[in-house]
Amino acid sequence: MCCVANPYLIAWKRRKKNRRAQDGVLRGLFSFLPLVAVCLGAPLLQDVFLHFLEEPERINAGSMDFAMRLGWFCCAAMALRSYTALVRGPERAILDPHPGNPSQLLRYLTIRCASESVVLLASGLAMLWPLAWAGYPEQALVSAGVVTAGWALGLLIGFPVHLAAVWAAESRSLASVLEALRGSNPRLQAALIYAPGFVLALGGVGVWLASQAGLSALSQSGSIAIPLAVPVVLGVGAWVVAGPLAKGFHYKTTMILAEIDAHYARLEDAEEGKVVYLEWTVRSMPRSVRPYLLRDLRHGWRGLRTWVVGAWAIGVLVALSAVSNDAEAFGRTLALAGAGMVFVASVGIHMGIRDPLWLESSLPSDRGSLLRARFLALLLWLQGMIFMGCLALAWRHGTEEAWVLFGALELLALLLAAGGALASQWRERAWSAYLPAALLLWAGSLGVLT
Repeated sequence: MCCVANPYLIAWKRRKKNRRAQDGVLRGLFSFLPLVAVCLGAPLLQDVFLHFLEEPERINAGSMDFAMRLGWFCCAAMALRSYTALVRGPERAILDPHPGNPSQLLRYLTIRCASESVVLLASGLAMLWPLAWAGYPEQALVSAGVVTAGWALGLLIGFPVHLAAVWAAESRSLASVLEALRGSNPRLQAALIYAPGFVLALGGVGVWLASQAGLSALSQSGSIAIPLAVPVVLGVGAWVVAGPLAKGFHYKTTMILAEIDAHYARLEDAEEGKVVYLEWTVRSMPRSVRPYLLRDLRHGWRGLRTWVVGAWAIGVLVALSAVSNDAEAFGRTLALAGAGMVFVASVGIHMGIRDPLWLESSLPSDRGSLLRARFLALLLWLQGMIFMGCLALAWRHGTEEAWVLFGALELLALLLAAGGALASQWRERAWSAYLPAALLLWAGSLGVLT
């Protein structure tokens, strides 16, 4: 009955129905292509992620370690998704001017995020099928439970934590703590910035305990009650407190965001707004692509800066994975850098979606030069991950391995940049073509080189 009486759910279901009627059933099936790509690519990742299959005495511990990392990834992804849906979602501008029911809105957002993230969960579970195929179905089943726990904890804990962050932003007792943590950000924004990390910390503990419970069950040693009870209590407790938090703080989020935006508007420098990352490279490019490349570099830096700067953040993680002394450093660095490039190269699709249709039809443009410029922009943005990983690997493991990694990553970057540029002209439909191809390229590179 609650679903029938919930106006947000009713409107969402109508939108989905209208979209299916417009796009057809085949378009809906395209969203599952990433799952197909993961299923096909999972065996190619065995030497990097499932190397414990060659050591039967480590099957239980190795499978739980792998499941725990997949669970952490799913938890982090759901923490960011719940943040986007609740705090910075496009629906906020539509819903804010109207009277609302926060409890019903929270139920709708939870159901919608869960529905839109089914492919993410299914892809995480699909990574486990080589484990069952190798003759370990019990380990695969328990690992699936751990991965599902990470996905569910990220979803259920995310909403109350993000709502509690609004309370923390206004709390006088936490003002000194936020002042110490905020860095160059306004104090009100600090709580919102660190909220997804807090979700991952809580959910990460729950996933770790779930993996420990699974290990105890597989090895039939020790009790599983306490480590299994904690994730359940975290998830159920988060869902119980989410409703009251939504009633008290959902509407206040808009005011917090308005104050944050006003703070940055006061600090904005007119000259600083003209500076664009990598704009100096335009002078060395062919004359035919210069105006298009300059436009894309400005578009990415001013409208999608998080994606561009995120390449360097991923590069730091790649470098950290390369500085260990173990023999798996090469494969781990290749895996992380390749996955990061798949993620960052998709910014080309976001740029294509943001390009106004009326502008393309009104102003003459050279389609070939436009696509070449977008390819160059994506290739330039990917270099941060490549150079940081290769330099770190050269420092710890010698230049020979670093040059091999550099060549492999540059080739992968060329293919991903080309794929992202070509797919960008198909706008929203590009995801169904880009993601499976990019994931297979990434998995294939690991299968060949590791």
